[in-house]
Amino acid sequence: MLTVIFSSFNGEATVGRLLAACCELDAPLGGWHLIAVDNGSTDRTGTIMRSFAERLPITVLNVARRGKNRALNEAITHARGTLFVFTDDDVIPDRRWLCAFDEAARAHPEYGLFGGAILPRWPRPPDAWLLADVPLGMVYAITDPALRDGEVGNGRVWGPNMAVRRSIFDQGARFCADVGPDGSRLYRMGSETEFTQRLARAGIKAWFCAQARVEHIIREQQLEADWILQRFFRHGRAVYASEKRGATGVATVFAVERWMYGVAIRSRLRALVFRLRNRRRDWFAAMREYHFTRGMIHQARQQRARSGGSGGGTGNA
Repeated sequence: MLTVIFSSFNGEATVGRLLAACCELDAPLGGWHLIAVDNGSTDRTGTIMRSFAERLPITVLNVARRGKNRALNEAITHARGTLFVFTDDDVIPDRRWLCAFDEAARAHPEYGLFGGAILPRWPRPPDAWLLADVPLGMVYAITDPALRDGEVGNGRVWGPNMAVRRSIFDQGARFCADVGPDGSRLYRMGSETEFTQRLARAGIKAWFCAQARVEHIIREQQLEADWILQRFFRHGRAVYASEKRGATGVATVFAVERWMYGVAIRSRLRALVFRLRNRRRDWFAAMREYHFTRGMIHQARQQRARSGGSGGGTGNA
């Protein structure tokens, strides 16, 4: 027995496609159960979830306080079986998805974390500049097509397609509620990566299962530069939180390392020049750097506020 878990906030555009595909899944040995969490939606997400009650072994939970990781943590307390499979509300799983994870978990008992292949389902062929200049893994959670079955770093296991042994949660592991989608535009991304890196530090190894495949539904608006640049902002937050951990021994302005303001200003000015010269790829590269640095600045301020610092001047942290 295994349990599939996902959370959705206002996912009516895609959640029905996910659940319809789940109706076609081959059942793994011992069967499976599905927990769908309506995370404070204001659209028809919950209604769509409940409409599958007669077609799927589904339990629908309501978690009003927004935050994907809060929702997942609640679902974990209701899950059954020895393997928990996590996904998102905008994927289409392969028919043998669960069987592949189940077989990998049985064949490799020394591994506690499992990742599967994530392929793009584009709304149309993407523009050449996007494929050339956008990191598909960071922006769309698309796994490297060259990955094959075998041990991988925990950071290569991503939220739309990952499985974790129940025993890890029985020992107290949970997702960090301060990370991940929460209904806002400014959330810090990397919620699953934060979790899998904690598991790595605890000695939990990861196995990649290439046959456990899902397609990630890419929406038309997600091909636009503005949407992509917002991902760079969130990525900047995640990188600062995981690597910087606050300024130490460097000049700061309002609790932020001073050099980051310089990078942000210079990249924004370069972007303006490139736009005036109609150099789109150079403009996009400069804007990527600008939004990434903005995200780092935002996270630095957040961490300073949580630590109780005043952040009210210039000095050395």
